[in-house]
Amino acid sequence: MAQFHHIMYGQVLYEDGLSFQELLDADERIRTLLQEVLSLCGATHVDFDSQADATLVECVFPQTDREFARDFCETIARRLGPGVLARFLFLDRELTSLRGYFLGRGKWQEQVFTIPTPKEALSGRLITRDRSKPSREARVLEAPAPEPEKDSAPQAAPAQPEFDHAAALQTMMTMLNRKGPVPE
Repeated sequence: MAQFHHIMYGQVLYEDGLSFQELLDADERIRTLLQEVLSLCGATHVDFDSQADATLVECVFPQTDREFARDFCETIARRLGPGVLARFLFLDRELTSLRGYFLGRGKWQEQVFTIPTPKEALSGRLITRDRSKPSREARVLEAPAPEPEKDSAPQAAPAQPEFDHAAALQTMMTMLNRKGPVPE
């Protein structure tokens, strides 16, 4: 019986304005960030590779869903840093859905597609975009807090700024619909 039902491919791109040293530092920081967040998500078989000005990553998950992928992207997008863009592709083992995520400048966009069965495809049904709303808002993934010592007083968690998903989606759609290079 298969224990891994989902695979993720990722590509982190570094914009042209980075010096060679900035590129190396960003690559090291991004690999550490991805390793940390992927381990929080239960990913295994995590592989990294470099290709020109990009870092490639691939891994498998025992189970994921749309909310899981959104939480992953929310966490990564907030910490990518300047001059770094990314895209991630989640594919389930049954080949029923394909989820693409595009991240950059503290924002992300989701595109979800339903893949037809061979019989449906041969009958003329095409891959369709899933426009259904997720069951909840994305949240930032965090490592579990260490157990407090008996004598220490509890501390309040820092407030997280509200993320405007509608504005992020509109910005990403505008960027995707432009012709020519992505503006700085």
